[in-house]
Parts: sequence; C-alpha cells; structure tokens
Amino acid sequence: MPKIQLQILSDLHLEAPAAYDTFEITPRGPILALLGDIGQARDPGWIQFLERQLSLFRTVLLVLGNYEPYTGSWAQVREQIRDFNSAHEKNRQQGQGELVLLDQGRYDVTDDFTILGCTLHSQIDAKHEEHVSFGLNDFYCIEDGWDVSKHSQVHKDDWAWLNGQVTTLAHEAPHRRIAILTHHSPCITSNAIDPEHATGPLASAFATDLSAETCWTSKNVKIVFGHTHFNCDFIDEGTGKHVVTSQRGYYFSQAGRFDAEKVVTIENCDVSGSVFEDAKATMAHPSPTTRSTCTDAFHNHVTVASQLPSQSLDNNLVAGIARILDEAGIPSVLWGNYLLSVFGVPTSVDVGSPQYSCCNALRTYTRMLPLLCQIV
Repeated sequence: MPKIQLQILSDLHLEAPAAYDTFEITPRGPILALLGDIGQARDPGWIQFLERQLSLFRTVLLVLGNYEPYTGSWAQVREQIRDFNSAHEKNRQQGQGELVLLDQGRYDVTDDFTILGCTLHSQIDAKHEEHVSFGLNDFYCIEDGWDVSKHSQVHKDDWAWLNGQVTTLAHEAPHRRIAILTHHSPCITSNAIDPEHATGPLASAFATDLSAETCWTSKNVKIVFGHTHFNCDFIDEGTGKHVVTSQRGYYFSQAGRFDAEKVVTIENCDVSGSVFEDAKATMAHPSPTTRSTCTDAFHNHVTVASQLPSQSLDNNLVAGIARILDEAGIPSVLWGNYLLSVFGVPTSVDVGSPQYSCCNALRTYTRMLPLLCQIV
C-alpha cells in the first residue's frame, strides 16, 4: 500500500528579523504541517508566507503558536484565517493548495489516517504562576485579557478534546492511524526537553506531562510538536509511538538538529476514495474544464514567477511548475540535473547555466502548454 509523507516545521520565528519573503521551504511531500510560531499574524508578510506555500503543497496544515496572536488576540487570528480562506477559494479552484487551521481540528487524509491538531498550551504549575505571569511575553503581548488562568484552562480544553477524539476514533475505526500535531509539548521526558530548561520556574509554560492521557497511551498515535526549541526524534518505549519535532527557533539562537525538510512517513495507507485517488483519476482522464482551469492557474503562476527575472532556475521552481501541471493532469517532464537532484540521484553533470533564467524556463513551458492541452 502507498505511504503518505507529512513535512513538518515549527518555530521559524520569521518575525525578527523579518524573513517571510526570503525563507524557502523545499517540498518533500504533498502536505506541509506548520506547528506554530511561524511569526506574528499582524505582520503583512505572515499571511503572504502562508499563501506562497499553497503554490507548493497540496495541503498546508496550520497549528497556532503563542506568537501568532502577539499585538492582537486569538480571535483576531482565527478571523484572519477565515477571511483568507474565503478570499482564496477562487485560487483553490485554479489548482492552488488548501490552508487548514487545526484549532481543535480534525483532518482526514485517507480513510485510515487522521490528523488532529490544537495549540495545546500547558498546565502552569500553581507554585510558579507568578514567575510565569511576569516571565512570559505572552501575557503582555496577547490582548483580550490573556493570562495564566486562561492559558491553563485552554490547555485543559485542548487535551480533553484530544482524548475525546482519540477515544472516538479508536471505537469507530480501531485500525485508523492518528497524528497529533500541537504547538506546546505533551511530553517531559529527558529526550524531549533541553536539559537546561527541564526544571525551573518557567518550565511548565512549555511542556506538560500527558503520558497518562488517552491521547498519549493510544498505540495508533504519532506525536509532533514545537515550542520548546529543542529537537527530538524517538520511539516512546511504553507505547511504541513516534515522537518528533522540527523546530528552527529564533534566528540568532537556532535549535540544534533542525531539518527544514523533515518528513514524517505514514506507511501502508489506503488512498482509495481519498484526495490522492481523486488526483490520480484527474490525471488519467482530465476534462476540458480541468484543462481550462489548469491553463488559467498556469498563466497565473507565470505572471507571479516572471516578476523574478534575476532568479536562477532551481529545484523549487521546477517542482512548483511540475506540481501545477501534474495536479491538473497535464503531462510534464523533469530534465537534466533537476530530474537527478529531485529524485536524489548524484550526478556531476550540470546542464544548467547562469543565463538560463527563471523566465526562460517559464517561456519554454508557455510555448509547450497549448500542445500539451491538445495531447490530453
């Protein structure tokens, strides 16, 4: 059976220094999961960064971190995402990906694989509430009276929701695999926390021990989180579950072992009846509407990319072009060193040249497009 690859990233902190327009993500799977603290939602570049990923990934899953609502409120961020998705609907019809907010949200990837997501927050240790209240910027920078008590209460709501979802799924479909995506950590074991921050008055603001909860003890669950700026990738001895992170951290103090191409693989998934099968069927039997939609989407992509005449042809550009053509059912070809590098085959041959720019590549595809549409 096929496998599904879920690319994961968190804590990019693109707000300082502002890097929303320069940080690049190389696609290594059809689904990108951004697990919070990508930046601050009030920054214009934040939503533009998310929109850019929708031209590279079929689905972008978003979990909010504590930085997203800075200088605003949680409600404002949620509304901003709703407004964006409403405005983005036309682009989705033209072949761009979908943005899914996981705010106590469930996303069924296939009939036997579900993703659950929420911020989770944490249970603040009662004896350290004052330290946390004064020591975390959250309680100065998030509006609507956000304080320690609200933080802890939302944590209880989130883990209760996770427990309920896992219990329901286990009852309805015991074979179903589950990936739980959170921002705050549900784990305080030594291999999941930086030893320097494992103890101390602020420790409970970053992680909470959920090892006795259903959402952790279920053996069909994988756990992915962020927030701690400490990367880990291990199998939990008690449950056999995979626990993994891919956190960059602040620009000037980046976390060790950060991997911008980190992928979590879900093996042996039945993709029949899923969006993957739908895409396969579309490629096999593209309709006139599909061809027309693809043409529009392609020319939109050409318009955007052609604004970067000095950008050299690279794997990201080739992958983006191939994705648009592939999803709409238009045959496309990877060539030369890009074919080799995309599939991981080493080569000493480089057919690219500095003058073979972004625009030249796009013009080549534009000339081929009418012929390709006639072929399909």
